[in-house]
Amino acid sequence: MKGEPKPEKKESFSPVKLAVWDSGMEDKFLMIEFFPQTERQFNVYNDAIAEVCEIEGLEPFFQVGQDFEKGMRSAWEMHANPDRRTLEGVLEDIEKKAQEFMQEYNKEYKEGFNPEEE
Repeated sequence: MKGEPKPEKKESFSPVKLAVWDSGMEDKFLMIEFFPQTERQFNVYNDAIAEVCEIEGLEPFFQVGQDFEKGMRSAWEMHANPDRRTLEGVLEDIEKKAQEFMQEYNKEYKEGFNPEEE
């Protein structure tokens, strides 16, 4: 969140589908996936997953969907190789952290903000 340009508009928090995903590939560990509908959702959920999973010692690694595309799968692989129950246990914390990041984003919002004027 730090160092990002100031937002151009407010955006209400809307939860996205968060789930544990097994890609079925032998060289991949379990992942947390989500399907953002807006670029801001993409950003706040990426930040939330990275922060929560790092704190939990899950060694998150961004794996799928590096650029925002509406409705496209984004996913983080967990290199600590946790079990499904462990990952399911952090989904609620990720949701809460994403909501906090969206609130921070909206606090930075300024009516009529024009990034080219800054």
